[in-house]
Amino acid sequence: MTLRDDPSLYGTNVNLLPIRGDDNQLIVNWRNSPRVHDNLFTKNYITIEGQEAWYVAYQSDPEQLRLIIEIKDGPVGCCGLTDIYDGSADLTIFIGEESALKRGVAGEALDLLLGYAHKIMGLHTIYAEVFADNSSAICLYISRGFLIAGMGAPRKGRKVVVLEWEA
Repeated sequence: MTLRDDPSLYGTNVNLLPIRGDDNQLIVNWRNSPRVHDNLFTKNYITIEGQEAWYVAYQSDPEQLRLIIEIKDGPVGCCGLTDIYDGSADLTIFIGEESALKRGVAGEALDLLLGYAHKIMGLHTIYAEVFADNSSAICLYISRGFLIAGMGAPRKGRKVVVLEWEA
């Protein structure tokens, strides 16, 4: 199995589906929303042209796995693994739809992704970096077995916490 098989993962209330070109505008909208953008490490907003170029490059990048988080109401966010190498990867996740917040969506998505990463991909270490003032994300990661590994380099003038999950 290769990463380009782009798995579909099904949970009780959450499904993780491969990102498709049709998702580009939705991803731009989510990433450019003030709540999501404030918690991303990138300073600049993205354009549809930039997202489409990223998607083309993503198609042949073996070090990434990106998935759409979907609930019965439709797509609500993204998650994935980046810098996949030698049994480890970096985690990325965000909920783009306000209506999906505080409903357990991110937790179930994270459970599905971590299970797939370990059981199918054979990964044993997953890292996550978040702003130190993003207590919701830190609490989510800790509730899923992540430990605080230290502090990362500041970004956008804010402190960054590094978390680590070991299988």
